Amino acid sequence: ELSAEEKLRLAAFRQEQEALAAPTPIRGGSSLAGSPATTPLNDVLQQVGSLASLLGARKALGSTDASANGLAPARAQSQTDKDYDQQNEQSRKQMFMEQTRTRTVSSYLKSTRTPPLGKYELKMGWDIPAILEQGINSDLPGEVKALVRSNVYDTATGKYLLIPQGSRLVGVYDSQIAYGQNRLQVIWTRIIYPDGSSINLDGMMGQDIQGMTGFHDQVDNHYKRLIVSALLTSAFAAGIELSQRQSTSLLTTPTAGQTASAAVGQQLGELGSEVTRKNLSIQPTIKVPVGYRFNVRVNRDILFEAPYTPVEM
Repeated sequence: ELSAEEKLRLAAFRQEQEALAAPTPIRGGSSLAGSPATTPLNDVLQQVGSLASLLGARKALGSTDASANGLAPARAQSQTDKDYDQQNEQSRKQMFMEQTRTRTVSSYLKSTRTPPLGKYELKMGWDIPAILEQGINSDLPGEVKALVRSNVYDTATGKYLLIPQGSRLVGVYDSQIAYGQNRLQVIWTRIIYPDGSSINLDGMMGQDIQGMTGFHDQVDNHYKRLIVSALLTSAFAAGIELSQRQSTSLLTTPTAGQTASAAVGQQLGELGSEVTRKNLSIQPTIKVPVGYRFNVRVNRDILFEAPYTPVEM
């Protein structure tokens, strides 16, 4: 079997023979002045080099095409990962875990045991039991009031009456309800004693009797309004369509009635879509009735000068 060099020589010899047999003359060993001398072997080597360059370019182009073809799946996978992370927030959870692990925490707290400032204290974490004196509807913002339903005593001994039963609580509720929300956030700002004296609470949270934040009772997601509007729109559009005689021929020009019914049906469809969109934008309504039982969670220590006794004017 011939070696690679012998094959090149044989190819050069054949090319030279073909050139000699051709009607146009070829250059011999001499060349024109000022131009480099060329030989058939050099021509063959140049052709082989050009072929190798062409193959390399095709290979590079193929890899580029492969990369371009794989770009779309990569982008789709990236978008899927992004949607998953936005919905489940796994990256934030991973970051929280890493920050917790790397956080430098002292083995000792900076504060020590602090004695109470007085005998008449209601400490953080205690509850003030209460009952709603009025109903709540979250469609509009407003204030709310309630009554303390049982006596509240000091934290340390439980002997000193600090807030008597029948004291009035005043607060506000958050009327901005998110989609899917079923609890109403209520903040209590003041206690008014039966004798007219009062204490500012600076925004203490209302909780249900199970200790969960917010009031939960009746939730109206307005599904009935949404379904009824969609059904009515569909019924009107279908009635107008059925009231017109249907033509079985494609060559028949639509009558004026058919054209009018098509236009009315289109308008009703657009109207139904707009009404449905507006109904979907309606926030849920949370209603809490009169007599709802709840607790006000004390979030800061409350210091009293003395047990409760009515103030004489």
